[in-house]
Amino acid sequence: MIMAPQQLDDPQVEPRLRELLGPLDRHLERGRTLLAASLVLPGLRRRVWPFLAAAAGNAKSLILSPSRLVRLLGANVATQVLYALTLGASVRAFGADASLADLLLVNTGVSLLGGLVPIPGAIGVAEAGLTAGLTAVGVPPSAAMAAALVHRMATYYLPPVWGWFALRWLGRRGYV
Repeated sequence: MIMAPQQLDDPQVEPRLRELLGPLDRHLERGRTLLAASLVLPGLRRRVWPFLAAAAGNAKSLILSPSRLVRLLGANVATQVLYALTLGASVRAFGADASLADLLLVNTGVSLLGGLVPIPGAIGVAEAGLTAGLTAVGVPPSAAMAAALVHRMATYYLPPVWGWFALRWLGRRGYV
């Protein structure tokens, strides 16, 4: 739930919550300002509105097709669960343990962080985030670091190698 700025000043709101939501509210205010500027400034409007119109069209097609929306959300949930299970296998390989809920929280948080950081593939950021997240849920730091590196190796660094061999095989047989 996003709180209005005047609600953040309420003494009933915990200080930690205020600390977390304050920057989010500032970013939302900037977004509203940019949206208002795009309405007023024609040059900005020509660049921004085609993207907004495309996004609105995609959202409308999802609303009109609930089965597509369910498939999209289901695939996203399945992907998150599979990545969390992979992370869990990496953690177990180093003698530590974490619940599926903890693994989902760590994996989803690191995915979000990796998407926000302007580094291609979140190289380094994801490994550090996984290590910090696993340590925060009770995995020993050495096992967390090793598990994070193995997880990233299995899910990010090695698949392009297998893909290269698969693409060559498909090319030799005329499929690509």
